[in-house]
Amino acid sequence: MRRRILILLMLFGSVAGAENKWIGYVSDLTCGKQVDADCNRRCIKGGQPPVLILDDTDEILSITNPDSLKHYPGQHVEVAGTRIDQQLTIDHISVLPAAGNRPAHSQTQPEFDAETVKNINRIENSDTPIPSFKLNLLKLMQVYRVPGVSIALIDHYKIAWAKGYGVTDWTTADAVTPRTLFMAGSVAKTPAAAGALYLVEQGKLSLDEDVNKTLKSWKLPDNEFTKTEKVTLRRILSHTSGTGIHFFPGYAVGQQLPSLIQVLDGAKPANTDAIRVESIPGSGWHYSGGGVLIEQQMMIDATRKPFPELMSQVLFNKIGMNDSTYEQPLPAARAAHAATGTYASGKPVRGKWHVYPEMAAGGLWTTPADLARFTIEIALSKKGKSNRILSQSMTEQMLTPQWKEVSEIALGNKQHVDQMGLGFFLGDTTRPDLFG
Repeated sequence: MRRRILILLMLFGSVAGAENKWIGYVSDLTCGKQVDADCNRRCIKGGQPPVLILDDTDEILSITNPDSLKHYPGQHVEVAGTRIDQQLTIDHISVLPAAGNRPAHSQTQPEFDAETVKNINRIENSDTPIPSFKLNLLKLMQVYRVPGVSIALIDHYKIAWAKGYGVTDWTTADAVTPRTLFMAGSVAKTPAAAGALYLVEQGKLSLDEDVNKTLKSWKLPDNEFTKTEKVTLRRILSHTSGTGIHFFPGYAVGQQLPSLIQVLDGAKPANTDAIRVESIPGSGWHYSGGGVLIEQQMMIDATRKPFPELMSQVLFNKIGMNDSTYEQPLPAARAAHAATGTYASGKPVRGKWHVYPEMAAGGLWTTPADLARFTIEIALSKKGKSNRILSQSMTEQMLTPQWKEVSEIALGNKQHVDQMGLGFFLGDTTRPDLFG
């Protein structure tokens, strides 16, 4: 049977509005503490202009004189006016076209043959056996306020097709293409794990030694939990190291950035606590982005190279992931081709996106096509048909369960017990062709 894998990245965001503008959905204007629930069925028609009262993240706290929006129910709008501090007096409202219906500049979608077009149409119109549940991708993008989507499909160890939909942000007509960069979030951890295992095979890192034997510029403090067991790279990659900090919020564009060592120690200007051992290493599973930053520091110390440069050398350049980088902040040349972030409400992230010095844990910019290339390489290596990154034996270790009890909360499914490899969550191990 031929296996197909769909890799999809969705942009929940757009470019931040100008100082005297606010971009969002009309329905959001009914959510403030003082907002009349009927205000989105009214219209602007003379009298005192309405005023948006915003918090420091531009979320609406309230709206005065909400005789405003009868003509714009449920639509995505740009509100312009005069802003003083957190008050924006509305002068004008413009409706922004829905994603998928907007004209696009620089549209460079690839050409496809008839059979591929047929397969693409199946994906776009929901490939489901339930006729009454057919859904159209562009309609879903409008319903869920998603400006842009990028998809790549793997068929029999090859990229069958890759395509973009919608726009990179609401305020421009720049189309999402297969080469539009998206921030990958925690997906960053898996390519980083492959990079670390590459260094293991090169003799620069050890899977099972105390990490402090490799760390040079920083040391993980010992405590009562490390008296008999130590933190190792294997335990970091399988999230059994006992280290804390599961999530990093990142930093607003323009905000002072901490060094990696400041993040590890929770020292200002870091916005997270110090990364320390919080339980006996190897005694249980606990998702730890903090542990992954120890891995990042190990890789830097072992090679004396900046992490983005190192990952390009040991991974991206080897398999043609030309649209992937761990550079933070994103250089201007790449930023011009990146999708901007939007909250689920349709409101843009201020400054387009956050910056993540926590690169290995959440700082990857990439495309579905590049992630497909990585997935194909791992799958072929598992079968002994490629060794551009890892040997077959190391890939087998990567995809072998290291821990067989994973938190129900982390999985989001109380009926399913997952397993953890080295940087990969593993599902049903009776199906060795499946991993993720």
